[in-house]
Amino acid sequence: MLRVRLRDENWKVESQSESAGTTLFQLRSEETGETIRVLSPPDSVEPIAEQPVDLNRRALSPFGLWQVRHELLRLTSARDGLTALHAG
Repeated sequence: MLRVRLRDENWKVESQSESAGTTLFQLRSEETGETIRVLSPPDSVEPIAEQPVDLNRRALSPFGLWQVRHELLRLTSARDGLTALHAG
């Protein structure tokens, strides 16, 4: 979903339509949930760059720490089939 900055606040773009060099935006506030319609220009609507999603499982907390400890137990425990039970 596209996000923009307007009037010192972040907004989610619900819809937009262009006509004759202007764009009509319907925006929802990320803080209050308020919905407004804005015509640009005259209002200055600035797109916010989205951060790429990090899918590194070890970066997730607390799962990342659990996964590292579980892997350590799995590698050091006897291979009798009860390693998962022991780590859990």
